[in-house]
Amino acid sequence: MKKAESPVAEYMKIRRYVMTLILRAGKNSVRIPTVAELAKKFNVSRPTVSKAMKVLTEDGFIIARKSLGSFTNPARKIMQGSDALPVIGILENDGMLAHYFPYQALRLSHILQELAAIPAIQHILNLSGHRKETILRELEGAGLDLLIWIRPSPSQLEIIDELRQNGMKVIVCCCDEDCPGNISIDFEGAGYEIGRRLLAENRTRILYFPQDNEKKIQLHGLLRAFREAGVELNPNLFLKDIATVCEDLRKLLLCGVPVDAIFCATALNDRLFQAIEEGCPDFRRKISLIRPDITDGSVKEAPGYLYKIPFREFAERIAERARLLLSGETPPEQKMEVIPVEIIQQK
Repeated sequence: MKKAESPVAEYMKIRRYVMTLILRAGKNSVRIPTVAELAKKFNVSRPTVSKAMKVLTEDGFIIARKSLGSFTNPARKIMQGSDALPVIGILENDGMLAHYFPYQALRLSHILQELAAIPAIQHILNLSGHRKETILRELEGAGLDLLIWIRPSPSQLEIIDELRQNGMKVIVCCCDEDCPGNISIDFEGAGYEIGRRLLAENRTRILYFPQDNEKKIQLHGLLRAFREAGVELNPNLFLKDIATVCEDLRKLLLCGVPVDAIFCATALNDRLFQAIEEGCPDFRRKISLIRPDITDGSVKEAPGYLYKIPFREFAERIAERARLLLSGETPPEQKMEVIPVEIIQQK
């Protein structure tokens, strides 16, 4: 049985599509598809379409002409000159992200700032389902000049190929080497370099967290460095459950489990830092703390390594590629554009 979509999600699909048509029309008045056509195009009910059209008509964006249909209102501008700007859609992972954590928020804010300088109109996209047909229909109906897809899942790469075959310009940002034309931050290289430095300090008892899909790439690099040195890390020190990571971290340290390095692959917040201090009060003397240059609070300094995430350069590369694609040029052929991560020692 098909799972019903949220009425709000269905309404927003129609509203976004019609507002893009209005934006494109500029000084002209163009016909908007009928209620039946829109309902079929987006696989939604006619009452949902009618509701969206009614609100847009009341707001003055649409003019209903008896026996002729509905048309955009050239007198009701969204923004002066906006019809000449390209529309860029930004899609994160599976398109159903509800919360932006510090890392994601910082990454997105830099991208928005760089794209605004093109200049361009930007749509933060949300999808209403995981089925290929649903995703294709919604993205192709969004009226985009360019799509930026951040960290699509492996199963969505086929969708990206089809979008490109259908003429859509797409920039993919992820860590998959087999993903064509993407831009990536070299987290694996950062993990590898940190691993080499820890080996040089004879630190081989490493507690790593969290081991989720997004943070595993640093772990891959770390493991590679130790494999090359013939040293095996203890997998029991790789914490997986993000929901219980604070308590798991505290318990491990309180139990006296030998640890000489803690690799925090996520933003280090006050609760995590407190768990480390409670589990091992003199950790600064014994343990090297590795973390990104993102904090969720007033985290204190600690000896170890800080890896600086190149958000600005990442966003600049995306904007540079977007300009080329929007101008009709073909970006230079390359399998992957990888941005290095700077490692800074903290004493």
